[in-house]
Order: sequence, then C-alpha cells, then structure tokens
Amino acid sequence: MVDWIKVFDLNQKGLWFSVSISIILFLLMLFLPKKNINWVGIYFTFPIISLITWLIDTSLFIPFDLLDLGNPHVEGVGDVLLFTFVPASLSCLFLNYFVEKRRWLLTIIFTIISLSIELGLMWTNYLVLHGWHTIYSLIVYLSVFGFLLPLHRKILTNYTRPNY
Repeated sequence: MVDWIKVFDLNQKGLWFSVSISIILFLLMLFLPKKNINWVGIYFTFPIISLITWLIDTSLFIPFDLLDLGNPHVEGVGDVLLFTFVPASLSCLFLNYFVEKRRWLLTIIFTIISLSIELGLMWTNYLVLHGWHTIYSLIVYLSVFGFLLPLHRKILTNYTRPNY
C-alpha cells in the first residue's frame, strides 16, 4: 500500500494547486450552459485534446527534459490530472464561447488564463522549467486558441451535423 502512495506522489509540494485547477475547470466545462458546443462536440474535443497533450508530453517534454511537474522521477496524480483535464477542459470552454467576431478577444482571455495557470504552478513549485520558457508557452497558447481550436471547430461542425 505504501508503494502505491509513492507512485502517485501525493506528498508533492504544490499538488493542491494542480488538483484544484483540474477539478474546477472540469466542473466548469461540465456544468456551464452550452452555447456554441454541444455534448457531441465535447465528446470529440475532450479526448482529442487530451491525446495531443499526452503525445506532446511524451515526445517532447519528457525526452528533452524541458520541464518537471512534481517529482521529476515519478508521474504523479497531479501530472495525470494536469495533462488530461486542464487543456481539454480549457479547449471545450473556449469552443463553448467561441464566436468568429470575438475570436481574438477570446484568444487573449484564454491565453491569459492558461499563462496564469502556468505561473500558478511555478509559484507553488509544482512546475519547474528547464529548457522551456514561458514565452514559448505564450506562442503555443496563441496558436492553439487563435488557429488550431477554430480549425477544430470548423471540422467538428462539418462532420457532426445530422444529414437530413
């Protein structure tokens, strides 16, 4: 039993922040009224974004040791929650409020939210950057919210409409 607890890294400093932000964003995504995304959109968006996040983590961040979340030697529960729920929930929330005329305003708002989460993780010492810099994150967030998620939405609306 003690080995199981060590694997999940439950004593890591700053774990409370990663768990809290993951739960809050997931609950917001579930319970806020759906405006521009329906459950089918969430059904497709959530696993796609989670998969992409995990692929980037395992192919870029881990091999090149660009950052550490929690204990650098253990994939803890906070890491799993952060990579699975935070980007996917933020993406679904973004798409829920996305309207083309407010594209860049929403992009800026969600970029600020994402950077705030990243800075909060660094402030609580849960995230330690090695070769990665926050400016890279800024570029990634602007690209994802400004271009990739609107493209994803376009694909979703083209392929999830019922054929009457």
